[in-house]
Amino acid sequence: PGNPGHREGASARLDAPAGLAASGDGGVLWIADRGNKRVRSLQVSAGTASTLAGTGAGAAGDGDAAVADLADPAGVALSASGLLLYVADGDALRAVSLSPGGFGGYGGIATLAASAELSGPLGLAAEASGESVLLVGGSFAVHRVP
Repeated sequence: PGNPGHREGASARLDAPAGLAASGDGGVLWIADRGNKRVRSLQVSAGTASTLAGTGAGAAGDGDAAVADLADPAGVALSASGLLLYVADGDALRAVSLSPGGFGGYGGIATLAASAELSGPLGLAAEASGESVLLVGGSFAVHRVP
């Protein structure tokens, strides 16, 4: 449970936050805001939050982060390079570019893998080598996605 509804800034509201990742310096936290169907970015020193990805509509789609959507963001993990934020989203592993130009020049969100086996992910982590992402799926099996 949380606070239904979407707000930005110092009065941001989260609804059913389900996952958390931190930047290497701890200055930024990324939160899977499951109830609002968004990934939020929290600037720790300022205490302000903004939407990194998702519109709240709840139908997954790739593209620019301002218009692409997330179906059910359940977890987040930062890549070893710090340039991608992985998102466990329904039955898919998706990536949000944290660098300008990201995916083919449009930045935003791209689906890396989708499978019924990934349905209902409970968590994820990026390997330190940067070679793959580990997910714990709804079947309670660990899946490695290169």
